[in-house]
Amino acid sequence: MAAGAVFWLWLAASVPVFWALPTRLRSGFLAATSFAYVAWLDAWVAVGLAAWALLYHALARRRTSVRLLWLVSAALLVLAYFKYLPALFEALGAHGALRIVVPLGLSYFCFKLIHFAVEAHRGAFADSRLDDFLAYIFLFPAFTAGPIERYDHFLRFRNLCWRSDDTVEGLTRIAHGLIKKFVFCEALLAPQLAERDGLSGILQIVEVMPVHQVWLFFVLSFLYLYLDFGAYTDIAIGASRLFGIRLIENFRWPIVATSIVDFWKRWHQSLAGWCQAYVYLPVIGLTRRPVLATYASFMAMGLWHNASWAWIAWGLTHASAVVGYGYWARARRRWRLRMPEGAWTRVLTTPATLAVVVMAGVFTSLDGRGTPVDAARIFGRMLGF
Repeated sequence: MAAGAVFWLWLAASVPVFWALPTRLRSGFLAATSFAYVAWLDAWVAVGLAAWALLYHALARRRTSVRLLWLVSAALLVLAYFKYLPALFEALGAHGALRIVVPLGLSYFCFKLIHFAVEAHRGAFADSRLDDFLAYIFLFPAFTAGPIERYDHFLRFRNLCWRSDDTVEGLTRIAHGLIKKFVFCEALLAPQLAERDGLSGILQIVEVMPVHQVWLFFVLSFLYLYLDFGAYTDIAIGASRLFGIRLIENFRWPIVATSIVDFWKRWHQSLAGWCQAYVYLPVIGLTRRPVLATYASFMAMGLWHNASWAWIAWGLTHASAVVGYGYWARARRRWRLRMPEGAWTRVLTTPATLAVVVMAGVFTSLDGRGTPVDAARIFGRMLGF
């Protein structure tokens, strides 16, 4: 049976049982049914992740700096082994020397563990129940596609009693996700992107394509990515709401952002917030250098997706844009420059912001399908050369 069909059957069967149980048993049931779903996807992976989760729950609340260092390092090493070691071997030319299948949801799982370890070290979660923790760490609606939920948010924003509003909002959010996926992405955008054989066709003729057609292709690629990821996020948030759980939001209309900084307050908010808390602030605390902290954060976001030249270039591009905007904002304050505000200003700043985002997206479009030379060819044509 297809994984998608199993997900919907699992959800339909789990929700009524969850609410039929006494309150004290619900977290345990949600943990068990979520673990069972992950085990259906890959039994050995589920067993390994469960062992890791139990270990972290037992050790993270014993507050010593050495233990915290070991726990964070262990999570990063596991992530590096599965996601980055194969890429390193391939870059060194050892094709076929290492075949490692990345477990589904590993990135989200590891970032959740790091969050729990750090916050427990700071004194939070001292009375954390094991069933609550396992329900949080394995929550099956969000296991493979996020968002990166925080444990304190998970505990605070859940309803212990069934509410019709949660059911209505959850089903509505799921419907929004399905419409985004099957109507906007697959019915409207996918056929447009498939013209001229998609990216591979574009690369063959990019030097002779009209500039506006090159831009159109990558704007549509960005919209497809946004709506596709937003669809899975909507489904995860909506499905979780059926259990009374209000997950953190991931998007807040990033396509209307008026600056690159505003964009990152709206795009992939859970990942951006995680990197701000566990990369940006620690780096700035150690170095007192905001620029270095910004680059470290975006490099972490890029590598979280994939250890490839494309995602590294994407991170460097966004970091440079954010740093550049910061210099410009400080210069405006220093020189007391007053910029016009209002709808007409947004008509200019919003397209300019999206142009930067779309150009950075050229790198990720080429991930595994192109080279830095191909990126240079595309950029050259986008700029009219």
